[in-house]
Amino acid sequence: MYYDEKKGWKPGQSGLLHRLTPIGHVLKSDHDSGRITAILSALPTPTKQQGINFWEKDPVTNRYEITWTKENGELYGPGEQRRPIFKCNEWTAQHAIPALQRAGILRPWS
Repeated sequence: MYYDEKKGWKPGQSGLLHRLTPIGHVLKSDHDSGRITAILSALPTPTKQQGINFWEKDPVTNRYEITWTKENGELYGPGEQRRPIFKCNEWTAQHAIPALQRAGILRPWS
């Protein structure tokens, strides 16, 4: 997982947006300053957690296998205990939102 900023993205016009939940507001001066990008891109993100084995298809389903990787990038073996997946929304809730609040950028609705 990595931090990525989409320039000019308009959530209301995206077919991928399920729901928009307001969590606060950001001043235009903070938005335009580049501070948000600087803070979010400096936050730690988890190492690669899964991928796709494009070299061989599953003989039963004829689909490419999804692989799960350890923190060092090695694949897990059959039956080997896997670490919990760290999802993007968890990164947002546990790291991004608190960091922006601590910096005074993400402000509560008043």
